[in-house]
Amino acid sequence: MRASAVLSEAWRNLRSGTSRALLLSTLLVAVTVLLGVADIVTVRSLQEKAGQYLGSGAAIRTVSIEALVDPLSCGALGDVSTVRATGALAGATPITTTALPRAPLPAFSVTPSFAAVLGLDPAQASGVWISETLAQTLHADLGTNLDTARGPLTISGIFAWPDDGRDSRLASAVLVPDVTQERFDECWAAVWPTSEETDDLLRFAAAPGAPADSAVTVGQVNRNFGTSFEGHTEYLDRSTRHILPVGTVAGFFIAVTSVRLRRLEHAGALHAGQSRAASAAVCFLETLVWSGVGALVAAVTLLLTARSMSVDGGLVPATTGLRAVCAAAASALLGSAASIALVRESHLFRYFKDR
Repeated sequence: MRASAVLSEAWRNLRSGTSRALLLSTLLVAVTVLLGVADIVTVRSLQEKAGQYLGSGAAIRTVSIEALVDPLSCGALGDVSTVRATGALAGATPITTTALPRAPLPAFSVTPSFAAVLGLDPAQASGVWISETLAQTLHADLGTNLDTARGPLTISGIFAWPDDGRDSRLASAVLVPDVTQERFDECWAAVWPTSEETDDLLRFAAAPGAPADSAVTVGQVNRNFGTSFEGHTEYLDRSTRHILPVGTVAGFFIAVTSVRLRRLEHAGALHAGQSRAASAAVCFLETLVWSGVGALVAAVTLLLTARSMSVDGGLVPATTGLRAVCAAAASALLGSAASIALVRESHLFRYFKDR
């Protein structure tokens, strides 16, 4: 049977509806999209938990060694791949404003790099930093000059510091960038992902030559969300992690069923003189069309769904779903090939009775 004849027969079967291409393609889309969306929802939930953990300050680790934190050692921790930002902090003389002379504001000296820990631009080190809560209390904004006993202080940074369980000291304090202080009390490090190994490394923020019996306290800014976030483990153990094999089996089963429903037709074609190779080629082309179209529609649907549901607008949540779509389409081709190979001309009358 010539190639043109094979293509012509496959086209006629598709156009006339004999191959049930629309139904089979819809089934493939329905199964893979349901599996993919379920995984997207699960991954999005993990993304939200991770965002909540980061946003709460729970990922900010602290090392407290009074007057023994070396700012250079603290800053060097930023070279660790899991450390996003570091900064040192020490208590300072309270700041007395002329407006509230009897209510001095707590103050801390910090290294300029501490700005990155708070989500500020490190370049904003020319003035002082205050929290949004304190800014509202003082009716201050960026660029506002505070009249204090030590002279005017310009507010160059305002950081978010809500009352959600995090260290409350910074909510009402003035942070003064300082590059002259040799020793600090604490080293803060924004760590992601969190790990016990990184927490142990933070102890190296102690100044060289610090007494071995120095009290070193490792903590975190906010403990309300747990001491660590096992996002990777939760991702690997998620309930939808098996959608790839499920999609593979589904695609194979759909294809096998499609051939089984038409086995009388295929056996009749063999009886009429069609070669087994031609029969397999026609079946393969038909499966290629409906599985390919179904996979394309399912992939586009999952990509659009992932973009709309992802926390950051990315396509990462759709990764496993897209793999399941590809696996389902590939297994459909395998299933049709295996099924058509089992069709026998000698079983024609049995197929007729079983129809």
